[in-house]
Amino acid sequence: MRRTVPQPPVDPLLRDAERHDFWLGLGVALVAIILLLSGARHVTGIETEPGQSARETQLVRAFARGGLEFQEAVISLDPALFEDPSQAAAALDRAARIVELPLRDRYRVNLGAKDPCPT
Repeated sequence: MRRTVPQPPVDPLLRDAERHDFWLGLGVALVAIILLLSGARHVTGIETEPGQSARETQLVRAFARGGLEFQEAVISLDPALFEDPSQAAAALDRAARIVELPLRDRYRVNLGAKDPCPT
């Protein structure tokens, strides 16, 4: 037989009640909900067709449906395409402005695209 070790007497009134507050958990839950909602509405900075800034969900949906459009700078130096030399100069200036844009500004999100992504 094993011998037991005598335990000291326990006074229930002096013992720690071990109460747990719910305020910390509530605060963490509120912060998590705010982060979740703000993350779902994250704005990407890429413009949509109407000229607004696209949300992340719109960007993913447009990519999946083939609605992510890249604005290419078409530079043609063939003078036969333009009747007036000033039109050719204006076209070259437009193309130069497009080339100087950062890549983010050259993309557009077409929200009405329905074609599936070719990949």
